[in-house]
Amino acid sequence: MRKFLVLKCVAFFVIFTIGIIKSTAQTNVQLFDDYNNLIQINRFDLPNGKVTLSQTFKSVDTQVTGAYYINRQKQFWDYLLLHFSQRLDYDELAKITDTVLLQKKFISNLTKDTVFNPIIREYTQKAIVKNQSKDSISMDALLNIAVKFLNVEKITDEDYYTARICTSLNEIKNTEKNRKPFPEAFCFGAIIENINNEKYNLYPYFVESVKNIYKLNLGIDKKDRLLRAQGAIFIQMFHYDKLKELLKDEYEKNKDILPFILSS
Repeated sequence: MRKFLVLKCVAFFVIFTIGIIKSTAQTNVQLFDDYNNLIQINRFDLPNGKVTLSQTFKSVDTQVTGAYYINRQKQFWDYLLLHFSQRLDYDELAKITDTVLLQKKFISNLTKDTVFNPIIREYTQKAIVKNQSKDSISMDALLNIAVKFLNVEKITDEDYYTARICTSLNEIKNTEKNRKPFPEAFCFGAIIENINNEKYNLYPYFVESVKNIYKLNLGIDKKDRLLRAQGAIFIQMFHYDKLKELLKDEYEKNKDILPFILSS
């Protein structure tokens, strides 16, 4: 009889614990219920009379349940907001000078966004509630994405290569038929957060790699030469062990809040 009571207590404890885990997950998901608490749009009136708008994730108050899902990977979320949401109606929004009304209209549009909202749902299901299996990605596949952020952008009229590390002018959209939102956002955030980290020496190595292209005759036609230069940089960065180390370290640091698994 005593053993039976103990087993009943253990069973109750397990059920109670599972209930707490589920309740916490559901509370964390509520973090995304009101975009107004997470995302803001900023208006900038330029000297030339033009208006520019910038959308970004806020730093969430640490007292808010689940805030770490945002605060620990802000670059991750900013990338998704920029690249996996419907294009802003600049003409409409630029007419709104009142910042409160601008924010209200922006959030209203975002809640109806048929591109961004499915991304949020997929993230919560895989990373928070965990009722959907996380996708698996290999290190080679991750590197294939990461190198696209380290790119030769163009060849100037003076025959110089212009290279940059950025989010808006990357080659992913030109090279990846099947986009991977979460690995893309992760790679971008990992690179931006560590661009000046001496442990990985990423920026100096990238600059030196671009300089080395000048030693090669890559073609007479500018378009051909640009494509070959881009390919040369991609291969060079793909085989850079420190970039691989950077991605591995960032994954290990954030894997509890990432919606994918690094398989190797």
